[in-house]
Amino acid sequence: MDGAKRTQVVCPACGKQWGVPEESLDKGCECPVCGERLPPRLRDRTGGLRLRAERGNLRFVSRPKREAPQQVTTGRMPSGESPGTEIDLRGMRAEEVIPVVSSYIDSAYLAGLPYVHLIHGKGTGVLKQVVRQMLKGHKLVDSFRPGDLREGGEGITVAKLHSLGG
Repeated sequence: MDGAKRTQVVCPACGKQWGVPEESLDKGCECPVCGERLPPRLRDRTGGLRLRAERGNLRFVSRPKREAPQQVTTGRMPSGESPGTEIDLRGMRAEEVIPVVSSYIDSAYLAGLPYVHLIHGKGTGVLKQVVRQMLKGHKLVDSFRPGDLREGGEGITVAKLHSLGG
C-alpha cells in the first residue's frame, strides 16, 4: 500500500485529518486519534468548506486555474511540502524550542497552512511560556490561543498564520 493514492479525511469527532488509501474509502476507516469509526464515505476539504457526500454522488468537473503568488515575504517560492499541522515539543529543553518552532512555522507558512498546533504539554509550564512568548513577536503569526479541551487544552497552543502572499 506504500504507493497507493491517498485521500485526506477528517474525523467528525476530533477534527484530526489524515491520509487514507483510496480503496479504504469504500470500506470506511477508523480515526487513529480517537478511534471513531468513519462510515464508507469520502470526507474532503474543498475551498475551506467541508464537504460530506456519498462517494458515488461525486464527479470531477475541473480544477480551478492556479494564479501565481503575488509576493512571498521570505523571497522564496513555496515548497509545497507540508510539515504537518502539528509539532510535538514535549521533552525538549526551553532553549531548544525556539529555533525548532521558528523553522516549523516558516515551513508551515510556505506550505500554505492556515494554522498549526504546537504541543508543549502541561508539565511545569516552561515550554508553554517560551512558545507563547516567541509567538507574540513572530512575523508570520497572526494570532494564537490555547487549545480547547478536545485539542489538548493547556497542553497545546494553536497559532493562526498569516495567509501566504498577504
